[in-house]
Amino acid sequence: MMNNEHSSVDLLTKPVKALEDFNPFAIFQTFTYQTRLLNNEENFASLEEYASLYGKIERSLFEDLKRHDLNSVKQLYLASFGITARQFNAIRISLEGKIESATQSLMANITRLQEKIATLRKKLPKIKNPLVKHEKGRLLSRLQDDLKILEEKLEKGKVSICFGGKKLFHAQFSLEENGYASQEEWLNDWQAARNSEFFCLGSKDETAGNQSCVAMMDVNGNLTLRLRLPNDLVKKHGKYITFSGVFFKYGQEEILKALASGQAVSYRFKKDEKGWRVFASCKQESSAIVTNQAKGAIGIDINANHIALVEIDQNGNPISKETIPTNTYGKTKEQADAIIGDACKKIVILAKEKGKPVILEQLDFIKKKTTLKGSSPKYARMLSSFSYCRIIQGISSKAFREGVAVFFVNPAMTSIIGKMKFAMRYGMSNHHAAALSIARRHYRFSEAPSKSPMKMCYKNCHVTCPSPARKRGEHVWRFWKRVERELQAVLAELRRAYRSPCPH
Repeated sequence: MMNNEHSSVDLLTKPVKALEDFNPFAIFQTFTYQTRLLNNEENFASLEEYASLYGKIERSLFEDLKRHDLNSVKQLYLASFGITARQFNAIRISLEGKIESATQSLMANITRLQEKIATLRKKLPKIKNPLVKHEKGRLLSRLQDDLKILEEKLEKGKVSICFGGKKLFHAQFSLEENGYASQEEWLNDWQAARNSEFFCLGSKDETAGNQSCVAMMDVNGNLTLRLRLPNDLVKKHGKYITFSGVFFKYGQEEILKALASGQAVSYRFKKDEKGWRVFASCKQESSAIVTNQAKGAIGIDINANHIALVEIDQNGNPISKETIPTNTYGKTKEQADAIIGDACKKIVILAKEKGKPVILEQLDFIKKKTTLKGSSPKYARMLSSFSYCRIIQGISSKAFREGVAVFFVNPAMTSIIGKMKFAMRYGMSNHHAAALSIARRHYRFSEAPSKSPMKMCYKNCHVTCPSPARKRGEHVWRFWKRVERELQAVLAELRRAYRSPCPH
């Protein structure tokens, strides 16, 4: 059986981009469109050999970068594998993207372990059963060891990549359970997964924005792609192969504009069970901003199965509210994308009609997910299908096209402020109250508590939370943090009262 497929390499990329680095006000943003190539057995055979060579070079480069500098190996690769300098650069760019993705995954795992360790440390002193306490202590020790390993890995600048995917790699150890009759059958799928795609890097100073894959428009308005093959494949397949009748159902007009204006267009060819697809990426110019924040704004609170939306006026008062369902549990990826896409479109169109910007939280999905934890297994399954980042990117991309301004605010204490300050006052749910807090924060309206006792609704009961003393000169968020702790204690007592038997 195959092993040792998980490799490591020094980090080659810049610091990992956070979600807040996504700038909806940039003059240009890159969009990607896809279509399926028409069946052509001879050309498809050439693509498979190209992808096989590309995968081999990519894995080899990943290993060589542990020991050698990038510039020192470039000329060696051009000669050894018979590729052009542009093809080498495409492999390098693609590999750096995978390294960055692996780095983000490593950081996410570290954050997840830190959350688990913090939770266990709080629970351990409260456990009375010695056997349970012993097992939880062992679990804590194991998690701390795992965390130390990952932190050392990140500190040393090492990441691991399993080319072909970890799930398929581990399938070889349980062939029958994964539908394989033999090791050879699994090996064929493994090699196909590792050699199923290649990338052609574009540049604005090249013909049609890409010298490796040149696009030309035919008389019918479709595209003809002329792909430059690596030198090692020229003797067998010729220098170029051509694909005609290429039409992008979504994005054809944008791609033609990019070609006409001399912009760079990059292409990725990928094989699936039906054949070959091509992905075209090009920059698109932003639309003129049609919203005015002087009119007010639309606050958005993203949750596991819905989006809470609240419109405010220029004084921070709520005008309207709406709940947009986004339950993706049990849906396929295509269905989930459609649900999220429709929700994002609805939000942006509403903002455009109202002429008001959209206000979102600037936060990490992992931290967001920890605040949504519930005890119900059904709720946990729902969280597993929740895609915070896709919603943020969907709103930002649609807003970019429609000329709707998008602003991000610090999410600290927005939920507790909304729950205790606005929910009962305006007859809102906690989620709509949080959306109201998010919208108001953009304008820096006061978040100081009201003088009346703080109340909230819990299971159709009005709960009064004792107001902690507010210290002179401290930031108001410190006060709300203490309120949050007090509220947790009150709710815990209330839950115990619900569980206790009624006296006879």
